[in-house]
Amino acid sequence: MLPRLGDQSWQWPINPEDYDTRALVPDTEREAVAELGVVNLRRLRRHDPIAPGWSVIGRLLRPLDAVNAALDSPPTTHRRRAMDDAVAVIVLRCARVGRSYWGWTAKEWAEVIGADQPGFRHSAPAWADDAVRPYLSAQAYLLGGFNEFHRLGSFGRLTLAWRVFGRDRVDAEIGRIREVLAEWGYRLGRDDDQLLPMVVCQVFLLNRSPRLEDLSTELFERIRREKPLHEHPLDHDPGQVRQQAANTVQSRHLGSTTNAASRNLGLSQYQASDGTPIVSRAASPRLGSEPPRPPEWRPVTRARPPPTAARPPYLP
Repeated sequence: MLPRLGDQSWQWPINPEDYDTRALVPDTEREAVAELGVVNLRRLRRHDPIAPGWSVIGRLLRPLDAVNAALDSPPTTHRRRAMDDAVAVIVLRCARVGRSYWGWTAKEWAEVIGADQPGFRHSAPAWADDAVRPYLSAQAYLLGGFNEFHRLGSFGRLTLAWRVFGRDRVDAEIGRIREVLAEWGYRLGRDDDQLLPMVVCQVFLLNRSPRLEDLSTELFERIRREKPLHEHPLDHDPGQVRQQAANTVQSRHLGSTTNAASRNLGLSQYQASDGTPIVSRAASPRLGSEPPRPPEWRPVTRARPPPTAARPPYLP
């Protein structure tokens, strides 16, 4: 049974009903963005906090600032700069395309974030450094409901989950799974394992909740069907490893306190159908019967060396 935690309730920090969600950006707002300019929009030290344009674009700024305030992010000057620059990137695009982020599609959000880090550098303003991209992902997730992470290639999904849901909360939920798997002798239960946090955080993001109790069979069926954990189409292998690992999450309950956590998160010397090794299970006398094997997994078979010819008896 999974160990119980205290109150781990989490609520979506942004309620669209509290804001003006009109998709059209009128000429008055576009002109205000142009008059404010990059220096003001980035809120650099020399920006003018009482410029008249701020009140004109207030309805665009308030939700973006609310997202930044809700994130569990290190309170450093560099991070604060990246958060402000992410807001500036989004507002400038709103003015350029004439549509607010409330009306952006997943494809449009992916264009803003970039298919990968080089893609982001190519499309973003020169003053937006690499630290801005993760905060754009958080804005897209909380304001636009963006969860098509396969469009973004390799990026810190675990870091995104930490910032959105809170690092302590995410690590505590992963720790609950680790504790049970460690008792069963699975390698995924060890603290040095990196696959489990990577898979679990993506499942949390897809489910829009950091609570194990909120996971459902329907979610895992969707993961099996749509394969949303894959990387960019040109980079299949890492995503396939995560997809295969996630496919095992819902075959057995880890205990009565969760709806869909799997005993199969650690498999004994299994590999994907393409031969990619996934994870091995540490031997343990405490293990009972082996967990059921999903149909898409098969045991690794190792070829035995050819038998050597029998040695002739020793003759003096």
